[in-house]
Amino acid sequence: MKDLTPFERRIEILKVLQGKKMRIGELAEYFDFDERTLREDIKSLREGLNVLGTTVKIDSSHEGSQRHYYKSTVHPIFLALNLSELFALLKLLEVRSQKNNGEVYESLFQKIYSQMTDYAEGRISHLLKGEYEKKEIVNTLEEEVFNKDIKLVFWNKSQIFVEINYKNEENKESTEEVKLLDILDSPDIHGNDLLIEDKDGNQRWVYYGDLIIDWEKVEYK
Repeated sequence: MKDLTPFERRIEILKVLQGKKMRIGELAEYFDFDERTLREDIKSLREGLNVLGTTVKIDSSHEGSQRHYYKSTVHPIFLALNLSELFALLKLLEVRSQKNNGEVYESLFQKIYSQMTDYAEGRISHLLKGEYEKKEIVNTLEEEVFNKDIKLVFWNKSQIFVEINYKNEENKESTEEVKLLDILDSPDIHGNDLLIEDKDGNQRWVYYGDLIIDWEKVEYK
């Protein structure tokens, strides 16, 4: 850490805070750095660190009167791509955004598109199917699950058991806890798009529209 620039140090802090919460003192001990310097780094990350047009922020929380923790569910990935690689990636994301769970991929597309230089945009934008504009990008913490598409991807990624309500074959209300194993790009001929598994290991395909889930009861993991 001693030889890192402030920018490099803050990227390292983002990596360390991925999936965990730490206090200033714990960060100082981890990096073997003085707390005063780290406080400046944390201040910068809370206000927003601009990286190639994307503003990256961390979150903070209190536990008790004296404990102040910092955390981040944002993974810092910055790809150095040539124009052909960038074009290929944007094309894939553009196509995927038109399918199930498309809003997640649309968000990824916009984040990457907005980081392009004017030169790259001039070479690539007219080759895409849609017309797009660069936007100000601020990272979204994973805990902030806003819509169906992101909720499904979060459920699939976390592998947690979620309580679902549905009508069984006898048209009676049933409740069980299941985890999500897979999401189809396009539902099959029966309209089923989610592969779920119960706590006994039994798997089956279901249609998301037939399920009732109280997402407010789902704890972030």
